[in-house]
Amino acid sequence: MPAVKKPTKKFVIKKISIEENVPAPTPVEVVPVKEDTPTSEPINYNLMRVADLRYACKAQGIVGYSKKTKKELIEMLTNI
Repeated sequence: MPAVKKPTKKFVIKKISIEENVPAPTPVEVVPVKEDTPTSEPINYNLMRVADLRYACKAQGIVGYSKKTKKELIEMLTNI
């Protein structure tokens, strides 16, 4: 029985041309925020899942949140 040649794979590398005339990025104006200006709206904890509330407690450095209910977690986060 004659030896069967396996087909060889050929790879083609395509050349990519880089556009040299790339426009400059548009400038952005940075405006300082006043300290009395609220940076965000109040957080509605009732819309969050328990896992998200636990993560928020962890981020705030609150301890003892792991076995709390959703209501207890919300109380912990709002009484900071």
